[in-house]
Amino acid sequence: MSDDENVPLLSARGISKHFGPVQALTGVDLDLPAGQVTALCGDNGAGKSVLIKSIAGIHQPDGGEILWEGRPVRIHTPRDASTLGIETVYQDLALADNLDIVQNMFLGREKVRRYMLDENDMERAAATTLAGLGVTTVRSIRQPVASLSGGQRQSVAVARAVMWNSRLVIMDEPTAALGVTQTAMVLDLIRRLRDHGLAVLVVSHNLNDVFAVADRIAVLYLGRMATQQDADLLDRQSVVEYMTTGRLDGATGRTARDRTATDRVATDRAATERTATERTATDRAATAPATTERAPADTTPTEPTDDASALVAVGRGTVEQEGRSPASPGSAGGPATSDAAPSDAAPPGTAPSEAPLSEPPPTAEPDILATTEDGGDVAALVPPEVVAQSLPEYLRGQMLRIRSGESGMLPVVLGLIAIVVVFQILSPGHVFLSAGNVVNLFLQSAVFMVLAMAEIFALLLGEIDLSIGYVGPVGAVIAVQLVQPATTNWPWWAAIIAALVVSAAIGLVQGTLVTRLRLASFIVTLGGLLVFNGVLLIVLNFGPFSGYPSLSGVGPNVHALYNLMWGQVTPLQGWIVLIVVVGLLGATQSVRDVRRRRSGLVAPPLSVTISKIALIAVAGAIVVAVCNVNRAALGTLQGVPWAIFIVLGVLALWTLLLQRTRFGRYVYAIGGNAEAARRAGIRVDRIRTWSFVLCSMTAGIASLLYASYLGGMSNNVNGGQLVLYAVAAAVIGGTSLFGGRGKAAAGVLGGLVIGGIYNGMYLQGLEVQWEYIVTGLVLVAAVAIDALSRRGSSVKV
Repeated sequence: MSDDENVPLLSARGISKHFGPVQALTGVDLDLPAGQVTALCGDNGAGKSVLIKSIAGIHQPDGGEILWEGRPVRIHTPRDASTLGIETVYQDLALADNLDIVQNMFLGREKVRRYMLDENDMERAAATTLAGLGVTTVRSIRQPVASLSGGQRQSVAVARAVMWNSRLVIMDEPTAALGVTQTAMVLDLIRRLRDHGLAVLVVSHNLNDVFAVADRIAVLYLGRMATQQDADLLDRQSVVEYMTTGRLDGATGRTARDRTATDRVATDRAATERTATERTATDRAATAPATTERAPADTTPTEPTDDASALVAVGRGTVEQEGRSPASPGSAGGPATSDAAPSDAAPPGTAPSEAPLSEPPPTAEPDILATTEDGGDVAALVPPEVVAQSLPEYLRGQMLRIRSGESGMLPVVLGLIAIVVVFQILSPGHVFLSAGNVVNLFLQSAVFMVLAMAEIFALLLGEIDLSIGYVGPVGAVIAVQLVQPATTNWPWWAAIIAALVVSAAIGLVQGTLVTRLRLASFIVTLGGLLVFNGVLLIVLNFGPFSGYPSLSGVGPNVHALYNLMWGQVTPLQGWIVLIVVVGLLGATQSVRDVRRRRSGLVAPPLSVTISKIALIAVAGAIVVAVCNVNRAALGTLQGVPWAIFIVLGVLALWTLLLQRTRFGRYVYAIGGNAEAARRAGIRVDRIRTWSFVLCSMTAGIASLLYASYLGGMSNNVNGGQLVLYAVAAAVIGGTSLFGGRGKAAAGVLGGLVIGGIYNGMYLQGLEVQWEYIVTGLVLVAAVAIDALSRRGSSVKV
């Protein structure tokens, strides 16, 4: 054997790490040969997690070096580790609960086509890998991880690790929370990874599992390496002694020849021994038919390499060895086959189930029974569009989610209906729903809508930006000053760009302070609220306007800014735009869903898609029809205002960014589990910073509408009220204050609620204090609904 063949795949030499006064690791050496399973044992606090995180790029060692195939390497980030071929399954699994299975498996390595996420290819690859590993108990690979049991989450984490070009797989407590059948499957998977030439490092407290798979055993004691030996030279008693004392007193550990047959039998029996509870869970699962995912032909992942394909075969071999037919991709549109039942072995002659993953039998149960904290069915956490096969099933699924606390945007829709009914009845002359007032309501709400969409960028991260009430107006007053004919007379479009650049630059500064200096966003942006209130007053005094630059003067550039809010298209143009937008949206969504169904991928029923498009068409037709009514007491004033198109344009742009791009995926991942995102190689600080930039820039767009609505800018801007309304609108619309949940559309709906309250009370002639009181009560109710929803959706396993 050559020297190169004797060199371990990875060697750690003299690794030391401290956290303040605590010395976690001291001069640790560790060798991980290819084609062998190394078990890392140690008591709690021995330094096992710190060591594997140092190898995986989470922690930077204070001393020592890491050698990869005999050459020194620097692993600064998890992405560096992945580039070498090091994949890690952490003890806490490092999954984002708010993302679905596919999104978690590809987190940090998303496939992109034309700058957009290639969801179809990622779903096929994930389905193939999960089927190969025999994961057949999930209802849909598009269900959020929050709805999975502990065993299912572990399976997803293992599948994510083995689907890439892995050369070293680190597993931290891989069998924790697993049932007997899945534990045996994971242990067999570990053996097969070894047989395919991979190095495997298993961290485990379960010595039965350790001796079942380990070729070598390393034991840490209080941050120091106590021993590294072949597993055949140790027994459980000696490993326990190393773990508890750091040394082996008296005689050395027994060799393999010394281990009696009784020891071996006891070890093997203990590895597969089941408690009474486990038997009950396994027997219950065995009575329920398993489901599997539909997978089309030729669904081998394009990015995972041949090694990853071999690992998929490893999983298939595991299933076959247990006497079951593996789930294999079928032809396009055809379902894949799966186990007849999730038992240890299917009875001879039993036909495999052909039920698709997206349509599970009603009796199917997860391997570990899961419920919500209030005792509800965990199935209520699964979005109905990923499992329903018809419109009635979809509606029943939605009702189940509502009863379980996952109400989505229903409260804000019901709130809007209540506002309309109440103010229509109470308004003098019942004018609340008159065409003129409805259009005025849209214009008043436009500023709140866009400001709410700005705030959503911060809220999705679990942060907040209190400065946008004055950051946006600073940009707006710059635009108003620049278009004045008496001074600079800039083109309107250049003035708008300048305003947005200034707003974005302010967001960049504040985002950098939050992310780089680790300052609380509440403090930084509260300071920004005060600072930019003063800056606004300074900028207002530029030019010969006595602090009140106006948009009521002459000149095309001034009129262009004024028409952002008060301009409108012709009635015919409004109908043409509606037909084109609805037609493109309907065609794109329908074709996409049909293609996904034909490929065996998860897609909502066609009837659900048609119903949603029809609802959008009806709502759009009502808006256009109302806006086309003549609203002028004298002359003619009709047509859809430009402000509505601006709001819808911002909504479409940010929806596309958040739902279809890597950036948006990372924003949701950070809001759901920032540590999981960091371990996936995502540059968390950069995403946070850019989110604050987009938040401030969007606030600049809202303030341009505000300046247009006012006909200029003045020192009467109430930025504190604006930012509170923005937060209220976002939360009322369904965005979580705790991060990870919300959409741009939430800002639009919430802005309509705020605008409706403001408009209705104005018609009643009520004092402004009642507007504040009612808006505050609505905000508290929305936050309470959000908190109750999160409490109800927490899964117990």
